[in-house]
Amino acid sequence: DTEWFLRAHHRGWRSYGVCDAVMRHSLGERTFRVWLGRWRYLPIHKPFRYYYIYRNSVLLYRRSYPTIRWKQTDVLRLLMMFVMFALFAGDRVENLKMMCRGIADGFRDRDGRLDAAR
Repeated sequence: DTEWFLRAHHRGWRSYGVCDAVMRHSLGERTFRVWLGRWRYLPIHKPFRYYYIYRNSVLLYRRSYPTIRWKQTDVLRLLMMFVMFALFAGDRVENLKMMCRGIADGFRDRDGRLDAAR
């Protein structure tokens, strides 16, 4: 969704948000409550999801259409997520391993399905 939006925005398309929209499904397996200027609930996913989140972000940073500001904001978001998981999340070793693997594969320009043999 993010990649599609960034391409459309780059081509001059406008986007509109529905501020009172309600999602009827959950993000992640469970949530983690953390204070970041206010109480927030962060979704907790299975480790393989973090591989894709980090890998796809790195691949997206290499494209021309995301703005520098968007890239900076997203890098900050991923750094905060990395620190939060390093300090507080359960299964932190596996989560951090998959995040690092995603970053490495993004820099190697690997896309597609996660291959356990890599």
